[in-house]
Amino acid sequence: MSQIDIPIIDTFYNSPIVEAYITQSNLLAPFYPSGFDIKGITESAKTKSFESDQRNILVEVLKDQYKKSNIDLIDSLVGKNIDALSVKNTFTITAGQQIHAYLGPLFVAYKLLSATALAAACKTKDANNNYVPVFWMATEDHDFEEISKINLFGETFIWQKPTSTNDAVGNLSTNGLVQLGDQLLEKFNNDVETSAIIKQMQHIYAEIPNFADATRKILHLFFDDTGIVVLDANDARLKGIFTPILEKEIVTPQPELIDKYSNYLESNGYKNQINPRESNLFLFQNGNRERLKIVDNNYQTADSNIIFSKDELLKLVKTNPELFSPNVALRPLYQEYILPNLAYISGGSEMIYWYQIKGLFEFYNINYPNVWLRKSGMILPTKLAETIAKAGVHIIDMFKSENDLTALISDSLNANNSEIFVNASETQKELDRLESNYRNSNLFNKSTLDLIKTVKKELGQLIKKMEEERKSLLNDSPIFSKILKIQENQFKTKQERDLPLFTQLKNTPIFNSQHLYNNYINNTKILVLLA
Repeated sequence: MSQIDIPIIDTFYNSPIVEAYITQSNLLAPFYPSGFDIKGITESAKTKSFESDQRNILVEVLKDQYKKSNIDLIDSLVGKNIDALSVKNTFTITAGQQIHAYLGPLFVAYKLLSATALAAACKTKDANNNYVPVFWMATEDHDFEEISKINLFGETFIWQKPTSTNDAVGNLSTNGLVQLGDQLLEKFNNDVETSAIIKQMQHIYAEIPNFADATRKILHLFFDDTGIVVLDANDARLKGIFTPILEKEIVTPQPELIDKYSNYLESNGYKNQINPRESNLFLFQNGNRERLKIVDNNYQTADSNIIFSKDELLKLVKTNPELFSPNVALRPLYQEYILPNLAYISGGSEMIYWYQIKGLFEFYNINYPNVWLRKSGMILPTKLAETIAKAGVHIIDMFKSENDLTALISDSLNANNSEIFVNASETQKELDRLESNYRNSNLFNKSTLDLIKTVKKELGQLIKKMEEERKSLLNDSPIFSKILKIQENQFKTKQERDLPLFTQLKNTPIFNSQHLYNNYINNTKILVLLA
């Protein structure tokens, strides 16, 4: 399997914030006090403190969760990594994503492998410490619609919600996912490998009744040899560790803390991703995850309108911390509080909201991680790459506009005819000089000048006709139409967001081979894998 690296800046994967990160712009210096690179991450290990009691709770929770997923960790790299988290010189590199039916889009793998690659790179750089990759399952989100759809072959396949409540998606049962798999299998009748993968997932969804636990087992099935540890932070013991922050959020909510860096980013031309809320907390009530809002110095659930005084919520935090759920602004703080974490693997738009909330980290005195841009990539069938090469263009050219790509193909197809057009252009210039010189000579005669003008006009018509012939040659070329079709299907949108991950799991070397880890470190380039 071969590969091509293409600079992000030369593609539509680029954005103002991504370019600022790649070029290490001074505008982003406030977010990278130790620097943008791996050395900055390993240097931050010197100042990161994490209590042994918290490590022990984290390890206990992880082992319990893997047990719930019926995963045997004996002789497993994942098991070794979990045990290592109890040691004071072990730190984490974390990637996170909402959990999706049948794993979600392709970029989930790029996040996971970016975390694994960065952890390996940190180990190489810093022999005195250990670095463990962690995949944070965002199980507390209640946006079921977003995680229930699979777009494939121009159709949308939908997991029918197994409950009428608005609970966290990680709490949902797996009812209906086997049936969704049956619909997917119908589309892969002629693909034995992908059909087998879907059936493996169906078996897990049938075996494990909880969606979060089932997702952990599926991730472990396909990515266990990377050693990545899968965590569901929706746990009473982990929420108990976070109690001091939850209490402060109840007593003195300060939404203006987000404004400091939001205003800074906005003043420098970056579009903010989140807006401050009066409260950063949700509450689990009767199977629903409800936003807490402040009404007359009390708290009220946004949907059921249940009112709590601050004292009542403070008592509830002490007895049942698992009932509290952080929103998008507070969730990163929860992550950094319960993990010995040094870097977070982020997509381009995610980076902005991590920058926005830096004021919260400063207020609560929580270490702010290195926000590391994840690797972007695409998978291109080798046959299509060969067709692109035959047209005389490069894969990087496929990211250009259709007009620019057309011009390149035209130049390639007409390479043997270029001398004709060069000669015609030079003849035009000679006739222009002839006319100018004749006008200024003592030989001037109007009829002769008219003849020169006629020759110039006829040459112009000749060139126009040859241009039409060149265009006709391009339009009649089968390779030209193939290239434009490849561009339309493969290079117009971000494949990593549109393509379901499960459809590519048969290409195991793309995701699991150890020698590919280095490919996921250079986050300034897109990895194009030819499969």
